[in-house]
Amino acid sequence: MKPQPLQALNAADWELLQRRMLRVSYPRGAVLMQEGVYRRALLIVRSGSVRVERLLDERAIVLAQLGAGEVLGDIGFAEDRPASASIVAQEACEVDTIEGDAMHELIGAEPGFAGRFYHSLAISLAQRVRAGDAARIAAAGGHGERLSRSRTGNISVRQIPAELGDALEGFERAMLASKQALRSGAAPASEMSRVASACDAVVALLRTYTRGDALVDIGYSDLLAFRDPGQIEAGVGDFIFRETFSTFMLSATMSRCHAKPRGFPDDAETMAAIYRDEAEGDDWLGPLIDRWFLSRPLCRSRRAGVQHLVSVLEEMSAAAAGAELRVASLASGCAAELFGFFQRHRGANLVATCVDRDEQALIAGARRAESQRLQDRMSFLLGNAVPSEAVRLALGPHHLVYALGLGEYLADDQVVAMLDLAHSTLLPGGRLVVSHLAPDHADQELMGNLLHWQTRPRSGDELRALLARSRFAGQPVDLSLDDAQVTLIASCRKAR
Repeated sequence: MKPQPLQALNAADWELLQRRMLRVSYPRGAVLMQEGVYRRALLIVRSGSVRVERLLDERAIVLAQLGAGEVLGDIGFAEDRPASASIVAQEACEVDTIEGDAMHELIGAEPGFAGRFYHSLAISLAQRVRAGDAARIAAAGGHGERLSRSRTGNISVRQIPAELGDALEGFERAMLASKQALRSGAAPASEMSRVASACDAVVALLRTYTRGDALVDIGYSDLLAFRDPGQIEAGVGDFIFRETFSTFMLSATMSRCHAKPRGFPDDAETMAAIYRDEAEGDDWLGPLIDRWFLSRPLCRSRRAGVQHLVSVLEEMSAAAAGAELRVASLASGCAAELFGFFQRHRGANLVATCVDRDEQALIAGARRAESQRLQDRMSFLLGNAVPSEAVRLALGPHHLVYALGLGEYLADDQVVAMLDLAHSTLLPGGRLVVSHLAPDHADQELMGNLLHWQTRPRSGDELRALLARSRFAGQPVDLSLDDAQVTLIASCRKAR
């Protein structure tokens, strides 16, 4: 449960405060307190909601969304400095305000009030320091798999099947032949089929030699070098990785997925590249390998997920019939679905909150929203979409909450916590949409062995079970598999 503000004050203290407060109504977008501007005032939100935002790289990034009962400006009385963040009306709201002069008069006139008030400030400051530390730890840990396993010692040289080695040599010969043809003036389109076939063959090798009977045969081929099946599977993947790595990394998108410059494989820039679907890469072969990867089921599925959300937004916007539609995207990344929607429906009455722990993604989104004059329709909230006991993400009421692929990086308990957050954020009858990689999809071995893109695929039954553990328990769940046979999409509503 969230700690109460100014908790050292007693009922008589609050009555004294109320006598000196002025209630003010603000329209959406009104600035109640400006970052960098000196103002000492205590604000209590009575209705509606506000957001606390700070400029990062000259773009407004939201630090919190706060609703009725929240007290703001309290820490300003502990330091004589300009405001460290702006307070902006997230929607039409009413706020009780006591200015600094009136507060100081009260502090000086009422015995005991000053001690209790500053004691309250000390408690608030300590709570914020602890919450900030917890948030930094959570952000450092991230959602995805950060630990790297060793790529050596998992298989002996005698356990590498001769036919596997021959097939990988065939891959290199095919790629070299294409490179030579391109250098000699062949059109890239004429070599695309040969490159794609060779790359497809590597994926087929991964599926063949990291499963079932093949692992048993490999294990028996060198009994003196005992390895358990998990090691053998990893060892085969490691061998194929080492033999093909330099070639596949000519692809700009595959290289970024493997390098993980933001600490996880599908960061905002990587996803933006997949959504753009424009092949890039190094040397002669790089663009062709990139085109092959961008055409794989995984990338097609990621793009289809964006288009599915655009359709959901269009459907709900039409049903709203001009009324304001509030949506929240958890782990929003580059927010391609929102920009895609606004590109088609410029005048739609939709207000979106994009939540992500990657501040660079939020800054890029805020910059793009500003360039398209959507800053009054989109806000960017820095926060973890997986709540913990120490850190709770405060979001106002929304009609739609969705998360594309977030659960793929979470343990079961974390998924349930994320679902509960979505439930608490939704209005009665509001809709939840989540997408999740299905088990045994066509690119599972490609992701795990070549890109070290670690995920937790789940079946439809497993997703239903997690929803049943959450606050959505008992609600009907609509579940579908996309055309690429890669991603499950689950949708349900909060009870009215």
